Amino acid sequence: MTLNAGASATLSFPVTAESTGTSTFSWKAVPVSLGNGQLSPGLTRSLSDAVEETFEVHYPMPIIRQVKFVKVDKAQNLLDHIDPDLLAGTGDITLEFSRSPLTEISGSVDYLLHYPHGCVEQTTSSLMPWFAVEPLRTVIPAFAKVPEAKRKTAIQKGADRLLSMQLPDGSFTYWPGRSDRVDWASAYAGLGLILAKENGAHVPQSAIDQLAKHLTESLRGIADVKSPSFLENQARTLWVLALAGSPQPSYQSVLLDRIADLSPAGRAFLALAYNVGGGNPAMAKSILTSKVPFRLKYDGWMRWNADDSIRLLAWSTIDPQAKETTAALDRMIHERNPYGHWNTTWANGWGLLAMSTYARNDKAALSGDWTAEMHPALSSGTVTLNPENPTASATVRITPDLKLDINPKGTGYVRIKVASKPRIEPLQPVATNGLSVDRLYERIKADGSAEILTEPKVGDLIRVSLRVTLPNDDTKYL
Repeated sequence: MTLNAGASATLSFPVTAESTGTSTFSWKAVPVSLGNGQLSPGLTRSLSDAVEETFEVHYPMPIIRQVKFVKVDKAQNLLDHIDPDLLAGTGDITLEFSRSPLTEISGSVDYLLHYPHGCVEQTTSSLMPWFAVEPLRTVIPAFAKVPEAKRKTAIQKGADRLLSMQLPDGSFTYWPGRSDRVDWASAYAGLGLILAKENGAHVPQSAIDQLAKHLTESLRGIADVKSPSFLENQARTLWVLALAGSPQPSYQSVLLDRIADLSPAGRAFLALAYNVGGGNPAMAKSILTSKVPFRLKYDGWMRWNADDSIRLLAWSTIDPQAKETTAALDRMIHERNPYGHWNTTWANGWGLLAMSTYARNDKAALSGDWTAEMHPALSSGTVTLNPENPTASATVRITPDLKLDINPKGTGYVRIKVASKPRIEPLQPVATNGLSVDRLYERIKADGSAEILTEPKVGDLIRVSLRVTLPNDDTKYL
């Protein structure tokens, strides 16, 4: 490049990105001549310049993901459970092996750990995976690798955030810095603090005492409450108070007399309150098995409830070996959505607490070895699970004609996670149940008018428009 004195110019270099990740460019300009002047080594150095730039290269198409839970008790190709379109791209398949069906709740763990938590309910729910690490370490491969220090740090951070939302009277507000009380979530947040303290976090006893004082005062007038959702919250409050060391037997008796007004979750919470500390397990079980029909119409506002989770929590605590416990577990596992969880942070929080309680109290330990031959063989060879190594995981690349044949000896469970980069090609519009999002690209010309973008060039000003089409029903979207 030749420049006149005081002039400048632009150079363009075509670049092809062949892979994703951090890309580093090093640029260097060195003078080769100086008009009528003479370039000495010192002058060459002073007139030279260099710069290094790094930037992230992202795949130009959305990464498509799929998760499948497979019971393996016979020879099969695991890829038969995966969408063929994903296998046509490039990416990775992660296999997580376990001998317990509880590995199927890994989707709930992923959901709670990666959700952008903020409010008091979400913060409490985000703690549930960390409370569950120890009881589920032997059945969830991701938990098997969690260092104890990381678990303790996460629980302390969650407890500190909850304390930042506790008001002077012991109740909780919905967001840090607010002063308005949120009654329906205060007992749940209090449960989070109590469990955090039990798991080694520093939680001032004064915070627990103020919580108990507030919750006890909130029970006044319980005999006159007409709302079944409010009564359910009061039953939850009685359980949390019992866990906090402040049981309220008189208020428990009031709700026991009103069992026909209690929802299934309300009855489970009342049973848990009676059972705390081994106080009255017979009464607790009679509440769970009561044949008195629920006579009110439930008025809760949440679209997805946590009734099955709370029922499993109660049965796993009160009678882990009961047939009702196993039935509640099966119902919960089969009610997960296609992504492997229960739709909301609230429902997933209770679900994970219930599952971890089941794992902690279930005395039917898995004994013996489980082995499976894989073809092609994994890097670790034969997959072997035993009490010393109850889980295993492996990652393989998606390649043409890939097969993942498995031949097990006994019954095991595999969680298959696929992350696939599809072929680079124009995206076709997709509509699901009447909902669609369309993206329009336009080049803005010098006169301000727009034209449909076909071949973009460096320096183009591009406008991206999103058009959202919603179904004509009462569904609400955020």
